[in-house]
Amino acid sequence: MFDIVAKTNISINNFAVHATAATTVVVEVWKKRRAGSFVEFQDANDWEKIGTVHVESSPAGNPTILPLGFMKPVPVKMGETQGFYVTFSASTNYNRYTKGTALGNVFTQNEDIVFLEGVATEYRFSRSDAPRIFNGIVYYEKDIETPESSFPPSTPSGEPSSLPSIFHAV
Repeated sequence: MFDIVAKTNISINNFAVHATAATTVVVEVWKKRRAGSFVEFQDANDWEKIGTVHVESSPAGNPTILPLGFMKPVPVKMGETQGFYVTFSASTNYNRYTKGTALGNVFTQNEDIVFLEGVATEYRFSRSDAPRIFNGIVYYEKDIETPESSFPPSTPSGEPSSLPSIFHAV
């Protein structure tokens, strides 16, 4: 489990995971039901599953990018914190974590988001080790607010938007 703090309005729309071995895995992504940190909220009743996917994981040391569209995007408003739980449903393969320095410390950040140290939690809200840093990639898009008077635009844009921003947690 880990927290993302938004510096601008963003939508988290995908993750890449770092499995311990190359095999078929079932990955579940959960978000804390209400905005805020996961700390003090580590019971399943506090969480909403936003996606489940079966994938062939890459070997250790290589990210496994989860398929786009498997999870509901999670909007996070500027200044808000959102807790996430990315887990594998089998105990024979799991997402790698790195030891952190202190729960809630800033591990890394960019101009859009702050990534905080969290905990490694066994499948389905079981035993946790802290502090831990999620080894993976957070994919997000900036939410661009359009003034009401100009929405919808009178002329459609010519090109689709670029790929989502990528934030490497580790």
